Amino acid sequence: MPQDLIHPKNNLIGEGGFGTVYKGNLDDGTVVAVKRAKMGVRDNCRNMEFQTEIKTLARVEHFNLVRFIGYVEQDGEKVVVVEYVPNGTLRDHLDCLQGKPLDFAARLDIAIDIAHAVTYLHMYTDHPIIHRDIKSSNVLLTETLRAKVTDFGFARFGMNESEASYITTQVKGTAGYDDKQNPSVGSK
Repeated sequence: MPQDLIHPKNNLIGEGGFGTVYKGNLDDGTVVAVKRAKMGVRDNCRNMEFQTEIKTLARVEHFNLVRFIGYVEQDGEKVVVVEYVPNGTLRDHLDCLQGKPLDFAARLDIAIDIAHAVTYLHMYTDHPIIHRDIKSSNVLLTETLRAKVTDFGFARFGMNESEASYITTQVKGTAGYDDKQNPSVGSK
């Protein structure tokens, strides 16, 4: 049960639209991140995001994607367990909440890592996966500042080129990160 994995008082890592993330330990000592869904008004939407995240994470394995360990869905409780990435989010580093600012070389390496993750999702999976919510708070950093993309709740499976000439998707993601939601992006 989720309570066995986490100790909420001491191990809160962060909170997002989907729920709360805690640091936890498996029986074998493996340190993990435990993403626990909020319960309430938008349960149907959260259930869809939960199912999407599980289906997506179970299909992917890449150095620049957070590694899926498992999930629990019991008595209305929804929990996703992934690898723990210890150095916070890219957003935290850009806001200098994790110490000194990132230098240009580190920023470039992080951008390349994110590009590798997106390339893998789009080109090297059985069916392309479109993340639809890549932003600095959905990029985790390792101790050596290697990037790992996380949060696949809005992901969508695309089609191979042989199956379709184009892909259309419903607008998803975070306001301000999507040019369809931000009219100033791309305007002259």
